[in-house]
Amino acid sequence: MHISRIAIDNFRNFCAIDLTDLPPVQVIVGENRAGKSNLLHALRLVLDPSLPDTARQLTAEDFWDGLPAPFDGHEIRVVIELADFEGDDNAKALLCDYLVQKSPNVARLTYLYRPELKLDDERDHAGEYEHLLFGGNKVDRHVSRAALRYVSLRVLPALRDAESDLASSRSPLRRLLERIDIDPTHLADAASNIEQAGAALLSDTNVANINNGISRRIVDMVGTPFSIATTLGIAATDAEQLTRAIRLLIDDTKQRTISQTSLGSANVLYLALLLELLAAQEAAGEIVTTILAVEEPEAHLHPHLQRVLFRHLLNTGRPTIVTTHSPHLASVAPLRSVTMLRNDGSSTTTAHARDVEIDQNAFRDLERYLDITRAELLFAKAVILVEGTAEQFLLPVFAASAGIDLDANGITVCAVHGTDFGPYRNLLGKDGFDIANVVITDGDPTDHGYEGLTRGQGLTRTQSLDDEVGALIAQADYAGARKALHRTDVFVGHHTLELDLLPNAREAMTAAHADLVVGPKRRQNFERAIDDHVAADPDGSRRVLARIDEIGKGRYAQRLAAHLAGVSPPDYIGAALARVAKKLSP
Repeated sequence: MHISRIAIDNFRNFCAIDLTDLPPVQVIVGENRAGKSNLLHALRLVLDPSLPDTARQLTAEDFWDGLPAPFDGHEIRVVIELADFEGDDNAKALLCDYLVQKSPNVARLTYLYRPELKLDDERDHAGEYEHLLFGGNKVDRHVSRAALRYVSLRVLPALRDAESDLASSRSPLRRLLERIDIDPTHLADAASNIEQAGAALLSDTNVANINNGISRRIVDMVGTPFSIATTLGIAATDAEQLTRAIRLLIDDTKQRTISQTSLGSANVLYLALLLELLAAQEAAGEIVTTILAVEEPEAHLHPHLQRVLFRHLLNTGRPTIVTTHSPHLASVAPLRSVTMLRNDGSSTTTAHARDVEIDQNAFRDLERYLDITRAELLFAKAVILVEGTAEQFLLPVFAASAGIDLDANGITVCAVHGTDFGPYRNLLGKDGFDIANVVITDGDPTDHGYEGLTRGQGLTRTQSLDDEVGALIAQADYAGARKALHRTDVFVGHHTLELDLLPNAREAMTAAHADLVVGPKRRQNFERAIDDHVAADPDGSRRVLARIDEIGKGRYAQRLAAHLAGVSPPDYIGAALARVAKKLSP
């Protein structure tokens, strides 16, 4: 069983969102103040049995800021739907009164904060509002706190203190130990052994001297009438208290306490104990299911451990919601599990890839791409899609020359390592994550036109523009076709990037070549090839590319980037950079 739908109205930074077709594992990404924590708190209003009723009675600050005024007759509503419990008789028995769909079963739970039903219309403050928690479609079908103990949400907040929680009465270890029955004889024997060992230790003269010194110090401080009787002893010798004295230790040889380990390790230990406790409770039939929600599980973990930990959470079969800033964690998440929250200035909107029309093979390719690139494009405000690593090295230099700081503006240059831009455009488009993007691709001239223009035609967003570009290509109006493609954010070169850099970057290109090859003759040959290309000699163009291929396009571009300061980019790259900057301007 898992949450298959979340709908929120008028709560904090959510005006109205409705997330449907949610998978068992959900990854919520978004920049700061996008509403990730508020989303989890909204779920707690419905599903968290530990949340007191006083916390469900909201305040003016809990209303969406875009309302003319808080209260004033407005309602806050949080709806969750639970699905995928066909084979669970306990779940069906618990949720049967809350069904809104059968075959397959879907149950609905709703939190509603509304004006109290009174005869007058003056309901403009918290004292005249009430909160309801009901199931199905009927407001009078109350969901009890007892029911929430069987189907509930457990949230681990981002600012959690795992060390303190492990040492407190809330510790999952404490609750695991309380579940077991230990033979009373074993407890009595253990207590006796501890008491004997303690007595032997306390009988030491030095220990006794400390004990006497403490007593004298208290008398000196406050006098005999107000003194406090003290004695040194060994804690937890009582048989009933022994299990409470058990502590989780780390490192087999040194047996250090949790306080002596790293914050990341403490978080991992706490999560392991919690999962063990939930499994024990479910096995005993004490709960039907607990949905685990973890804010920023990457906290204090290095990148490899982030990916290992989340892959484990993916494979546990437990319904899980994760909020994260980590591209490392998002990179191993199924793409359809990812939901993006974005604050547009007045409210939070959502985007996801569950409705993107991409065939399954391409979808799996995208997931592999995100894994390898650490899913950086999911965290970008804008994306520049390019063919390969050469563009990745050179675009930041050209952007800097144009006064565009890619990192400061949240712009990511993503190489698709080929020319199949379609799936990436769909993923970033309006039906996907809705991230501003442009495409830069080579012209790739042939005897009959430009492959790049034909490639760009396949990326148009409307049939009318597709027809227009096709007609311009057929008329050999290649400049017109390029201009038309600009309207769909596709920017096509004239040759390959390296050739399009000439003649502006002649000195930079020869300097980069000289850095990487040995021998004046080879350098002279490269310079002559450049001159021939500039003179429109096709053989010169071929030789320029052949010399670069000998070095490796990526390696050559890496070195070339060091020489390009002050060099103007090719016109189509300049236009693409200007377009992406305009998309991000207020």
